[in-house]
Amino acid sequence: MFVVCNGAPKGGSTWQYLLIPYVFPDVKTIPSTFQDNQFRNSSLELSSVPNFLDSANISEEFYYSKNHWKYQPELDRLLGDKDVRLLGIVRDIRDVLVSRYFHDVRNSVIPDGSQFYDYYKVRGHSAINHYCTFQKSWCSSDLIGNKHLFMMSYEALISNFDAEFSRLYTFLTGKVPSLENITRARTGTNIKELQKSNPAFFRSGISGDWVNHLDRKTAVELHSQLSENGYLQLLAELKSRNLVVKDDLFSPEWVKILN
Repeated sequence: MFVVCNGAPKGGSTWQYLLIPYVFPDVKTIPSTFQDNQFRNSSLELSSVPNFLDSANISEEFYYSKNHWKYQPELDRLLGDKDVRLLGIVRDIRDVLVSRYFHDVRNSVIPDGSQFYDYYKVRGHSAINHYCTFQKSWCSSDLIGNKHLFMMSYEALISNFDAEFSRLYTFLTGKVPSLENITRARTGTNIKELQKSNPAFFRSGISGDWVNHLDRKTAVELHSQLSENGYLQLLAELKSRNLVVKDDLFSPEWVKILN
């Protein structure tokens, strides 16, 4: 089987990627011939999809890849292959914005201490549009129900890890994970453990950190942006599929900030 952990940047695909070895302990990374070298993790180059599928024995061996592909026709062969599973993930878009901010600070794209609103206007606005376009491409009516496509929730992994990991495990294997397996996955991907190996990348791993960074001005403009680009409508679709744990963009607390 070939498992693609395919989330929008800063949307949770790294967490998905780290979970896969707890489902398939002998999973392999992408051979260097097909590796997208702009990424550190195992990542399949889009143009190499046909050659990889033709050469790798995914019917008997396990491979995995972390990617940031929005839906495009070139991926239809992946979605139609009986031995491929593509994983998506949804995260609170405000936390995505905060995570992108600290990512850009860490990589010296913007100076440390930059005002959050200034960041939003210069870089965050386009990052949010990219996230929205990405999620809308995978939530189209043509893809809903594809048995090879599985959507997860970042907030569900935080609020009820055991249940969300079990959903993933069952989707990939058709079996129920043991309590021991769940415990290993929960312990091994705990944010405190991950920070030991890469404290810069794994900053907080919490949900709702946006309350510490979004001022009213940023919140109002962000909400207007999400209304204009159709993301608020998409939220209703995601909620109906149980992919939004907390619908905070319509909560009294959020409305209070906007007013």
